[in-house]
Amino acid sequence: MKPSKGKVINLDKGWEKILSILGWIFGIIFILVGLFSISSFFTGFFFILSGLIIFPPINNFLRDKFKFNLGVGLRVFLFLVFIITAIFTIAGSPFSKNYINTYSTNDYIEVSIDELYNAFGDYSELSEIQKKDLYKNKYEGKTIKTSIRADKIDEASLSSQYIVLQMSGLITCEAKAFFPANEKDKLLKANLKDIIIFTGKLINYDFGFASCLEFSDSKVLEIKK
Repeated sequence: MKPSKGKVINLDKGWEKILSILGWIFGIIFILVGLFSISSFFTGFFFILSGLIIFPPINNFLRDKFKFNLGVGLRVFLFLVFIITAIFTIAGSPFSKNYINTYSTNDYIEVSIDELYNAFGDYSELSEIQKKDLYKNKYEGKTIKTSIRADKIDEASLSSQYIVLQMSGLITCEAKAFFPANEKDKLLKANLKDIIIFTGKLINYDFGFASCLEFSDSKVLEIKK
C-alpha cells in the first residue's frame, strides 16, 4: 500500500526541521571558531565561510532576496571544501595539547609567538625540564620564521642593532627581536602595531621582569599593515 501524500510531506518537513536545527548549531559554532581563531586570518576566514554556508538565515536571505536557493547537496559540498581548506591553513596538527605545532622546511621552522608563549610562558603545562628539552631539540641554533606585533621599534642599547618589541602591558614584553643595522631601511617602513614577519634565532625563552621570548640575527620578510 502506497503512503499518502500527507505522510511524505510531513516526513520531508521533519527532515528539513532537523537539518535546520543542525545548521543553526554548527553554523554558529564554526562562525565563532572563525571569529576567535588565532592561527591565521585565512584559517578564521574559511571557518566563517563554512559556518555561513550552512547557516539557515543566509540561505533564506539568498532565496528571498535573489531567488537563489542553495541545495542541500551543494551546501554540504561547499561546507566540506571550506572546512578542509581551513584545516590546511593551520600550522601543524590541531590535536596537540602540550607541545608546539610546527612544521619544518629545509630553511626554517615556522611557529607563532602565541604557540611559543603557550609552551614556554607562565601558564604552560610543561615542566622546566620539558621546556629545556623542547628548546634544545627543536629550536636551539635553528632559524625560525614567525611574526611579531610592532608595539615598539627603536635602536638597541649599547649596540648598532634595532629592536622590535611586542608588549602585553606598559612594561611587560611577550617577545623581542633584534635586527642588524642593515635591516634599518626595511624597519623604517613599519608603523607601530604593524605585523612584521621575520626569520631569526630563538636565543631566550625564559619569562621574567625584563625577559621574554628573544630572537637574534633577525631579517624582515614582510610587513603587514
